[in-house]
Amino acid sequence: MNKLITALIVCSVMCGFSQGKREHYVLPEFTEGVLLDKNGELSKGKVNYNALVEAVVLKEDGKYVPLRNDLARNADTLYVGKRKFVNRSGKFYELLFDSDTDLFVEYYCVLKSSTEDRSAYGSSSQTGTAVVQRQVFNQNIFYDLELPELYTAELKYRYFIVTSKGEITIESLRDIKKKYSRLKKKYSNYKKDNKVNIKDPQSIAKLVEYLESNK
Repeated sequence: MNKLITALIVCSVMCGFSQGKREHYVLPEFTEGVLLDKNGELSKGKVNYNALVEAVVLKEDGKYVPLRNDLARNADTLYVGKRKFVNRSGKFYELLFDSDTDLFVEYYCVLKSSTEDRSAYGSSSQTGTAVVQRQVFNQNIFYDLELPELYTAELKYRYFIVTSKGEITIESLRDIKKKYSRLKKKYSNYKKDNKVNIKDPQSIAKLVEYLESNK
């Protein structure tokens, strides 16, 4: 643990706002994980993946500590339970399955600022405006478990189907249908019998694996 801690930058997570929803962490809670670097060395700690800053974060003594950029670049794989996150160009993508075809999912967030609009009749509604993260003065709030009420983070999913011929980016079910256009009937039949949601990586993995096995 000490080896991992010394390679991290300690980040304060205090802020003066009331707290809002937790939507920017991929895992439901910080979980014991194992980090394997490119030299084959292992480090352990309670970790989570912060999709807002797109970085692995460690929990130690109640503080939330992001991996340094150089450590993230040297890291190879993060294992959390049965889940496997692979370092691809400095970002960790979850590997959903690997065979002749690999399927990765990239988790990222769109940050929004909530404002209240009031109509001429006295009613009010909440609206969200996209925010550029670097414009937020206190960057440390992004590492807290819950964002201040002022902000919301919308979790997004981007998939990559990787073969020896290259990779294809998938951001919608339409993209999958286009990729496997020769299997249109099998695609439609599978969707009739199974619930598939672009925000459910396991359902996407099962769909792609099924289509790959029927090529």
